[in-house]
Amino acid sequence: MRVRPYDASPNQVQLASTGPRKKDTGIRAWMLINKKGEAQVVEAGKHAIMRRTGLVARDLRVLDPLLSYPSTILGRERAIVINLEHIKAIITANEVLLLNSRDPSVTPFIEELQNRLQRFHRANKAQV
Repeated sequence: MRVRPYDASPNQVQLASTGPRKKDTGIRAWMLINKKGEAQVVEAGKHAIMRRTGLVARDLRVLDPLLSYPSTILGRERAIVINLEHIKAIITANEVLLLNSRDPSVTPFIEELQNRLQRFHRANKAQV
């Protein structure tokens, strides 16, 4: 899994070239937002996401842009999978993984999520 700091410039998201790859390896750019509201872009394949979130492959199909699924929310033991129009995300206890993070219709959602997480983190830090 490769990690890059998040940069709001849409021209900055390019998969890093590390030599020849098999066609359609399933590595995709995910925006990872942690508990503090900090964002970074993570490039990961479906097996890495499955290990990280505890999901099975069929749960990730809901997020596949090539398959047509209606709006879906799946509750699993260690994660929640969300597919609501443009927002495709996996929510765990520690982080949110978002696809389509460069889509202009998703940007307001990301900003609101980060603001709420940052406020919550500051409030909890002040109580300690």
